[in-house]
Order: sequence, then structure tokens, then C-alpha cells
Amino acid sequence: MIVRNSSDVLERCLETVKTADEIVIVDTGSDDETKLIARKYTDKIYDYWGCNEGGKKDGLFANFADARNFSLSKCTGTHILTIDSDEELEPGGIEKLKQFDGKALSIKCISGVTGEIHRQPRFYRREPGIYWKGAAHNYLTCSGGQYSDITITYWPNQQKKKDPDRTMRILERWVKENRKDCTRELYYLAKEYYKRGWWKKAIKVYEKYIPKSTFLAEKADALVFLSRCYVAQGKYDKAVNACMGALNINPEFQEALLLIGELSNVENRLKWQHLASTANNAGVLFTRPDKRMKVTVLSKWDWAGSGYRIVKAVRKASKGAIDIEAITEFEGQGTDKYYIPSGPSVLRIGKEVAQSRINQSDIIHFKGDWLFDGEFAGVKIPKDAKIVYTVSGSLFRKPGEGLNPFVAQNKFRLTDFKADFLSAITPDLCYNDAWKWMGHCNDKFEYSWKRGKKFRVMHIPSDPRKKGTDIIVKAMQILNRPDVEFICESGIPYNEMMKLKKTAHLYIDQMVLMAYGLASVEAMSMGIPVLSGIDPKLYSEDCPIIYPDERTPEKIADILNSVLDWDFLEKLSKQSFEYAQNVHGKMGEKWLKVYDELMR
Repeated sequence: MIVRNSSDVLERCLETVKTADEIVIVDTGSDDETKLIARKYTDKIYDYWGCNEGGKKDGLFANFADARNFSLSKCTGTHILTIDSDEELEPGGIEKLKQFDGKALSIKCISGVTGEIHRQPRFYRREPGIYWKGAAHNYLTCSGGQYSDITITYWPNQQKKKDPDRTMRILERWVKENRKDCTRELYYLAKEYYKRGWWKKAIKVYEKYIPKSTFLAEKADALVFLSRCYVAQGKYDKAVNACMGALNINPEFQEALLLIGELSNVENRLKWQHLASTANNAGVLFTRPDKRMKVTVLSKWDWAGSGYRIVKAVRKASKGAIDIEAITEFEGQGTDKYYIPSGPSVLRIGKEVAQSRINQSDIIHFKGDWLFDGEFAGVKIPKDAKIVYTVSGSLFRKPGEGLNPFVAQNKFRLTDFKADFLSAITPDLCYNDAWKWMGHCNDKFEYSWKRGKKFRVMHIPSDPRKKGTDIIVKAMQILNRPDVEFICESGIPYNEMMKLKKTAHLYIDQMVLMAYGLASVEAMSMGIPVLSGIDPKLYSEDCPIIYPDERTPEKIADILNSVLDWDFLEKLSKQSFEYAQNVHGKMGEKWLKVYDELMR
């Protein structure tokens, strides 16, 4: 082994190989206790500085192969194990290696932090034709060797932290000085740029490497990284093409299948994920396990897309660190009638795909007012999954005040809802302390309010009967101001509705419930002030919603008459926009915290 300032990890490594017949250690310029630790295990310790810049003891490290080949020159055994100080051989590994008498053995190398796996010939016969090449990410001149299940685990170390640019520096120099012989180095240099988030530089190097490479496993890996670089730049068409290039090389590449799923539309994401779950990773150079927490949001109907909004908000807040998807049991009314985005139905993706996704899920998040007992749309719910309930609408509301213990249209008792976390989208549904208010999620904010010639008051109900539209219309008739334009529309597509809402000066949500809904959230997210029937005691003092003490046409008309003032509305507009960002724009982060706590 070659070492340098490895006192933090060396003893741990040497304990795993101490039964070897011979331990040879080459020090390339340590100024800590590395050699003192090494002397506990061997007397074959050599200094070598020729691998450093200027051949100096304190010179920056410049060539791994040079140092490794010097260490080989000091070995006397028939077979050699090359291991680094930040690595550990599995228990009993030396005894297993002693059973091998072939030319080379490919060992499974695993990152102790990420779980990434790659294979590399590390145990090999000592003979003149076998030596190390490459200044960084060096390799043996012999072939890959016979496969073995013996493992080496590697960990972070202080030397890498002290000189984090070492590998990049060595690779950049090699590429500059060896332009005709640098294909492999281009691959690893691009990865160094990728790790630093230098997308443009990484893309440039990957695009040089890919046409040159004939090593298909490495090329497929490069195409996946190139795809991720394009994603980071928002160039999704190029990302898809690069990822499909990797799958064209190896359709069993699980990571590429997961990535193409993430780049696909809502319905096909889950189908690609299902394919990925069956992939065997045969012929893959680096296997990087997907260790992300998996959450699946299930809705009977995702009427207004509130379940899908949770998914989008969590993805954004976690920056993709959580794998979260939405599935509905039936085709959502909002999706079909108003073109509101929601998760795909079990009917569309098929029970096999839905079951595959749910089986992989750490958390099952039910969004909706119905109780689910062990299954969803004929798909079994794993018994070990954490369960979250988020109730959301009129079905869950009690028919009246007082003793009635039933919810969901008198079908279930409140006590029937048992979960690891109980929540409601509006605070009026939190009937006791076990339930927590987790408001509507929103991830789009575009301030659009501006003064006009007339006050444009708007009401766009999804269902006029449930929104108290008749009361609102009568109030506007009573108001009867020539400087007010009232727009009342229903049943229009979602995108058209949002464009229309953007032009409002005041939006009226509903006069039936004790809480504001998604329509209010969308309006405030554009800086549109809102009038709605709410119970102010359920909300914080900074909630900007205008509300009537009495839900009568006369009272509403009186309030409208007082608030339709440009100065007042402009001030309220800014307060509404800020409130929407601070409350509903941060719901993804709140859900992240809930999920993390559940998994802990």
C-alpha cells in the first residue's frame, strides 16, 4: 500500500490485513504519525517521493501508478493485494485470498457512505507483465480477472479533505500533456467537474470523451452523468437523448431506467420505475443504489390536484433527495374536466406497476377523506410502511356541531383513522389535538396585481352549490357600483381559469365553509387579495383573508364597499403574496420534516 498522512485511518485498514504473509508500505511524504502506526504491523516501510511534484517530500502528489509500481518492486510474495489506507478488507478476507492461485481476482469495492459498488482487480500474481498504469484512477495492465464476492469498503479520510482537488489536478495535467492518450482520463475528469456542479465544463469534457470511448460500460455511465448535467441546466430534451443512449448500450442499467422515468411524463414515470425494479445491472461499471426515502401519495380522486401538489412541493424542497410519487384510484374529476395535473390512476398504469411502487415505499401517504384498510384499488399496502393521512374536503366534515362522531358522509368514525401522522389541509378539519394542519402546497409564485380603471372582482367556483355562489351573486347585485366589474365563471379549464384569475383585483373564494381553499392559495400566490368565509380563530394573526362576520348578501356587499379602495387593496395584495410564500410556499419543507421524523 501507499500512504501519506493517513494516521486517521491506517490502523483500521491494517487490522483487516494483518494476517498477510508480507505487508509492504510506501510513504510518499507523511508529516504525522502514519509511519509510527505502520511499524506496529510491519518493518517493510519505504520512503518514496518520486511520485510527488519536483520529487520533493512535501511536493503535491502527482502520480498514483508511479507510487504503486515502486511498492510492487519491494514485494516478494507470489500474489499481491493492493489496498489503500482508507479502505477495509472484509473479515477473513486474507484467508479467502490465499485460496486463489490464478492470475487476477476482481474484488467488489463499496463506498461506506453512498453504497456505490464497482469491481476492480486488486489481487494479482506478481510477474513482470502486471503493473499499474494511469496517474489517477490507475488500473492494472492485466484483464479484469476472475470475479469474487470478497469486498473492500472505502471511507472518507483527512488527506482527501486537505487536498480535495488532488485527483482533478492530476487528471487536468494528464489530459493537457497526453492529448492522444487521455480517453479514460477525460471520463474521470468530467466526473470531477460534475461533483463540483460545473455543468458546462463537465458537458464539454463528456462530449469529448463519448465519441472516443470503446469501453461500453464506461460510456453508458458517462451518458447518465451527461444526462444529469443537462437536467441541471434545464435542457430536458438533451437529457432524455443522453439517458436513452445509456439504455441503448445497456437496457439493464437500473440507474438509467430510474433517470429516464424522472424525465418522463407523470404516467410513464412509474412504468419506468417498475422496469428499473426488475433490472439486474449486469455489465454496469458503477452501481449506485438509490437510497432515497420513497413516499407514495395515494388519493381516491385527486379532485383539485392537492395530492399531486404535495408531490411537487416535496420534490422541489428536497431537490430530488426524496423519491415521491402520486397515484389515484379513479380518474380525477379535476383531471378529466378541468385538466388539473394529478397522479396517474391505477387503471392507467396497471395494478402490477402500482403494486411494485407501493411495495418499495417507506411511507404511504393517503390524501383524501376515505379510510383505507390494508389495500388501495385492489393493491396491497405493506404492513411495515409508515402511514400518513391528510384529509382534505367536504366529505370529512362533520354534518353538524356536537356529538356526531362520524365523518366521510357518515361512513367512518373519526377514531377509525389510525396512522403515524394525521393531518388536514384546512384547520377546521382538525377535530382534536391528534390532527395537525398541513395547508395546501404551492410552488408557483408570480405577482400580477396592478391597478386598473375598474375594480375587477372575480369568483370562479368549481361547484357553485358548494361555494355559496348564489349569496355572492346577490351581494354583487346589492353593491351595484359602476366602478366594479364582476366576473363569475364556472366549468372552465384550469389553465384558462388561472389566466383569468391573474387579472383580478379581488377574488371571492366561498361562503360555505370555515376555511379558505386552494382557490384562495392560487390567488394569493399571484398577489390577488381574497374574500372568503373563514373562522379567523383557526388562523394566525397575519392571515390576510378578508372575511364576513355574517354570511349574508348584505354583509358581504357592505364589506366589499369598504375594501374596494386602490390603496387598501395594493397593501393587502403585497401582504397576501408574502403570506402565500411564507405559509403555502414552505409546505414542501414541512412535509420533508414530517417524513424525516417518521423514518427516524
